[in-house]
Amino acid sequence: MERCPVCRARCRDADVCRRCRTDVVALRRIAAHADRQTCLAVRAIAAEDYQRARQHIRQANSLQMTPFVRHLQNFIEELQRNSSQDI
Repeated sequence: MERCPVCRARCRDADVCRRCRTDVVALRRIAAHADRQTCLAVRAIAAEDYQRARQHIRQANSLQMTPFVRHLQNFIEELQRNSSQDI
């Protein structure tokens, strides 16, 4: 997290925003957990386990909604549709 979510000041390495004094430690943990879930979703895609990928990406999306996560979620849903049509 490069910017404070409250005042948008730069707080790259600080635990507390220098401008508004917001504690950003918990927010960084949430973002890190969302990143881990996204990585797990990508690994599940590589293993062709689309159900597990969907679970991981939903968790990531609930923690931190980003354009990348949203696109990856759409991609996983498309993979699931295509794999169910092959049956």
